[in-house]
Amino acid sequence: MSNEPPKLDYRDPEWVADQLGIDKNTVYKYLQDGSLPGLQLGRKWLISERRLADFLERVERQQTDRRRQQTSGSQRPFALPQRIALNPDKPDPAE
Repeated sequence: MSNEPPKLDYRDPEWVADQLGIDKNTVYKYLQDGSLPGLQLGRKWLISERRLADFLERVERQQTDRRRQQTSGSQRPFALPQRIALNPDKPDPAE
């Protein structure tokens, strides 16, 4: 184990908004309703980069699992669809 002190990796909501490509007010809303993990010191909010990354990975897994459950038994989204003849009177040159 290293004797180095833990690194402070806290960022402000504006940085998080910029990294995620969302409005900073959305970040503040998520912090205030507890959707996004953060620390409030007085009026200032701080978000740990490490915890943000963990949070995003967890939410990504949850959303992916939910989508998979909703589409279970149906065709995979990355499978190519069957070719449909746009003009049934003309033969398809690909066949």
